[in-house]
Amino acid sequence: MNKAECIKKAKAARYAAKGAKASAAIYAAFFGGADDLTQKALLDADVATEVAAKWERIAEWHPKTRAAALRNGEIPAYMFGY
Repeated sequence: MNKAECIKKAKAARYAAKGAKASAAIYAAFFGGADDLTQKALLDADVATEVAAKWERIAEWHPKTRAAALRNGEIPAYMFGY
């Protein structure tokens, strides 16, 4: 896994976080924010934001460090769907 792939996964997670935040805003406007849909959308946004930060941090690693961590199973190739 190279730096470009890590950045691509981080961008996908950031995009998902934006979508989840938009969904949360819509649900809050319609349902007042106290329903399960709003809470799930907020949780999805938090998880996606955290995953994006992790992929961005991994992208900054040295290529040999990144390759060794992936080979040793320290980096999941598939992290929360991103």
